[in-house]
Amino acid sequence: IAEINFFKKKEKDISSVLDNINEVIYHISIDKNGNKKFEYISPHTERVLGITAQEYIDKNAKNTISKSFHPDDLKRIEKEAKSISPQEKEHSFIYRFFNKKLDKYIWIEENITAIFNEDNNKKTLFGTAKNVTEKIEKEQQLSFILENIEECIYNVKFTKKGKILNFISPHIKKITGLTVDEFNKEGQSGKLIERVHPDDIDIINKAQDNLYDDKNKKQVKSIFRLKPKGKKEYLWIEETLYAKYDKNGELNETTTVLRDITEQKEFDNKLEISEKSYKDLFYNSPDLIYVQNRAGKFIDVNKAVIEKYGYKKEEII
Repeated sequence: IAEINFFKKKEKDISSVLDNINEVIYHISIDKNGNKKFEYISPHTERVLGITAQEYIDKNAKNTISKSFHPDDLKRIEKEAKSISPQEKEHSFIYRFFNKKLDKYIWIEENITAIFNEDNNKKTLFGTAKNVTEKIEKEQQLSFILENIEECIYNVKFTKKGKILNFISPHIKKITGLTVDEFNKEGQSGKLIERVHPDDIDIINKAQDNLYDDKNKKQVKSIFRLKPKGKKEYLWIEETLYAKYDKNGELNETTTVLRDITEQKEFDNKLEISEKSYKDLFYNSPDLIYVQNRAGKFIDVNKAVIEKYGYKKEEII
């Protein structure tokens, strides 16, 4: 009797925990004929999906639950559901489900674990479903920003096995001419550095060495030339690396921002040439030319002024 009471208490405690998790949790048994029976479903079904637990059971029994899925997600869900097998017992689905209480579609993440009998037929399904709308919408907003800014951002993790490209924004193709996969492959193989102008390779190496050598260095910036895939001309690239170190002071993560500054560089070069031309004309003109501020103080004079009056330039200004 004591053992029975002990197990009943344990069962009650487990049920209490399941009932208070803000997810739909279910246990389905499947007989030899493929008929499904809900052995358990948590009471949060209505809070998460907008329908009661009994409505959810009835919709599954009548095979009408699919009507609540977004039409654009239905075929993908059906295809993924068929992929559950004795070799792949666990599967995760992300889809839109119409929540009738909210009168709109919400994003659901559902995780299923299947148990198979000796004939490799499903006999039990354990599943959870939670509302991930806020998470998905934030990811979509971030993705929209990254797709529309001029810079490319990528994140690299450093592990014992080597570098892992954790994230890269799609703008990488516009800057380098490479797809995300191509950029990753060239980065891993070391071929990416071959796209950098030979005279600028040391600039990149020094910037990276600074991160490894100076643990207090959180950011380094470098400017170099890079030849995109399929292009004959080099682009000017501004690269900013942000470093993250572990508790032992070892570099374990970098976030890099790449920006095409070719137009800016070309403008700066033209401006520099223009300024030089102006100075040449100013200093070498046979006319007396001088510049004064509002107070009447001489700011600059040309060579003709100096030769005319016999003063040194420093004496005049």
